[in-house]
Amino acid sequence: MDDGGALNPAKGIFIVILVVIVLVVLVFHLLLLKFFRIWLQAKLSRADVTFAELIGMWLRKVDVREIVLCRITAVQAGLDVTGLDFLESHYHTGGNVAKVVRALILAKRENIDLSWKDATTIDLAGRDVLAEVQAAIETRVESDVNGNDEQKLYFGDVGEAVSDLNPRGQAKFGNMVVDVVAEGLFISKKSEVEIIESHGERIVVRAVGI
Repeated sequence: MDDGGALNPAKGIFIVILVVIVLVVLVFHLLLLKFFRIWLQAKLSRADVTFAELIGMWLRKVDVREIVLCRITAVQAGLDVTGLDFLESHYHTGGNVAKVVRALILAKRENIDLSWKDATTIDLAGRDVLAEVQAAIETRVESDVNGNDEQKLYFGDVGEAVSDLNPRGQAKFGNMVVDVVAEGLFISKKSEVEIIESHGERIVVRAVGI
């Protein structure tokens, strides 16, 4: 019986392996093409990322372009927090990574004390962290203490309530006592408070840790 047309088992296995290798190589090259531009942009910006990191983010369903561009922006601005893990973690929690990075850059430029933790907390609370930093810059409070010692108050400054805030009262920041309004209904005297908003002479505070 002529079995010349029958497929040799070893030959069949070889063909399967060859097809798999070709598919793997093809997928690899497609991924290289997919991420090459953003990889090169990061490389030229000295915010290096590896192809493994890019593919890993893609597999974890992360917006690769957004995260890498945020990293590039953060590196160029000299921010302390530029690691992909920080950026990706905030992305996965539903945060606006780009807005947080822009807020941190603006805060750094204007010498406003704002940490990554505080910025992301504000963002995840549903507040516009960038708008709050911009408001703090635009409405900085200046006062002349004792006629010659000028002090400025900034977003995030921490002081102490020198009266019950119900919701209005007074708080002391450094050697400066100002009228403030509590974010909630009541803050007791001697509680630590921080500035979260200011519009002209209106300064809004909240109890620290709340």
